[in-house]
Amino acid sequence: FAQSRVPIGFENVSFYDAWAQLDATVNYKVDRWKLQLNVKNLTDEAYLLTQALAFEGLAAQRVGVATPRTVLISLARAF
Repeated sequence: FAQSRVPIGFENVSFYDAWAQLDATVNYKVDRWKLQLNVKNLTDEAYLLTQALAFEGLAAQRVGVATPRTVLISLARAF
């Protein structure tokens, strides 16, 4: 996932930095069983995530912080 630099205000004077996030998935299947490992934000990159909103003549910008590295493990069985 990636985002180019984004203006902080509507005047386009200063900007939030661009960022990129790397995610990875590995899975292993045996018969009906599946073991999966997901890693989000593999490099543990810190960034500001921005989203511009515009509706009915109003405009706003929502800013959040990056989710730190997250590891998810799942085990599934098909029936």
